[in-house]
Amino acid sequence: MTSLSKARSATALYLVVISSSYPLASWLADKVDPLMTVLCRFWIAGAALGVIYIARNTKLPKLPQKDEWWRLLLLAAPLALYFISTFTAAKTQSPVVLAVLFTIAPLTPVLVSFLRQQRASAQIVLSMLLGSVAAIYIAVGGSLEALNQAKGEPWLYIYILSCLLFTANPFLIKTVGKGMPLLWRSVWILLLSGAVMLSLLIISLAFDLKLIQTNIPSSDAWFAIIWISVICTAAPMFLYQYAAHSLDTIELGGWHFGLPVLVMLEQSIWMGRGLTSGEIIAALTIILALALLTTPLKRLPGFNKATNTP
Repeated sequence: MTSLSKARSATALYLVVISSSYPLASWLADKVDPLMTVLCRFWIAGAALGVIYIARNTKLPKLPQKDEWWRLLLLAAPLALYFISTFTAAKTQSPVVLAVLFTIAPLTPVLVSFLRQQRASAQIVLSMLLGSVAAIYIAVGGSLEALNQAKGEPWLYIYILSCLLFTANPFLIKTVGKGMPLLWRSVWILLLSGAVMLSLLIISLAFDLKLIQTNIPSSDAWFAIIWISVICTAAPMFLYQYAAHSLDTIELGGWHFGLPVLVMLEQSIWMGRGLTSGEIIAALTIILALALLTTPLKRLPGFNKATNTP
């Protein structure tokens, strides 16, 4: 298996694991403040990867040196900002609106490439447009009226910024994170993301901002938090960091179009609800978009034969 195939397999597994956290996170939302869950999630996930690091290297992860601190913080801050803004904006915004905004975010690398005069091919642009339109259809449930629920308030714009930073993360990994060992870097990104969240908690308490409720999770919620932290955060963090080294920024962003399909299928299985014809067509369109994104046309079976036919 080539490094490219391994990276794509890691990305697919990353999406499957991430999507599996949604039902559990939804259940936890009624029991624990979402931001408190995320705070615990980062620290526990960082500790889990730290244990793996110690087991592999028989020593504690070394402290970052000099400029490594700000480089790691630059990688960690967008992750923390994304979760903070998601749950804070969700207090006033429709989940559909937030889902659509996150769905559009993977188009950012295409725009950045255009601005840098590194235009993507027509095939790549087509795949990204197909994927975004289909993913938006799934997010709005086939009804564009849901988009009218957007309310112009500060956290909505902060959320949009965090989505853009999230999709820019692969570029940061290849530049700011260059030269850092994969597992070591993943440990510190999660721990520093937790530190950002803890700083927000302290500021929130000091200024009575009420962004985070400080109630301690009940015992029945801790198992779910630990599962989400280890299986749905620590593992995906490692997989995502691994994939970012081999995949193009545009391709890695485009893979996120598969997330709403996985969530839709999992909800259909758990809730016993059949899929509509529109949802099936949208899912197939996203699969087609991913095929276009990852497979140059000249490699498709019969393409060369068809194009060479007089």
